[in-house]
Amino acid sequence: MDLLAAYDPYVIFSLSFALLLTLCVVIMALMRDPHSVPPHPVSRRVWCAGRHQGADVGFVESVVTGIVHRSVQRCSLRGTDGCCDAACCYEPEAQMLPSSHAPTA
Repeated sequence: MDLLAAYDPYVIFSLSFALLLTLCVVIMALMRDPHSVPPHPVSRRVWCAGRHQGADVGFVESVVTGIVHRSVQRCSLRGTDGCCDAACCYEPEAQMLPSSHAPTA
């Protein structure tokens, strides 16, 4: 006990606080989402159910906590009104084709 009394209490407090902060940083690093992807441009051919055609769509894609977020930037079927059925950009054309238009291998 005499050895502990020889140290300044402020030094012990500051070392304990530094250890606590280091532990917090380690916990936050372990909580980081390993599946997140920064925004990047992607271009795909998709099936547009509204017009019953395939379309070449360019969008910005990012993944946050496992959920894919896509924002349509360019669409070959987009009209002059600029509206787009954003739901069509979530599935590739091969998965969205109606059975009568299914590609043959």
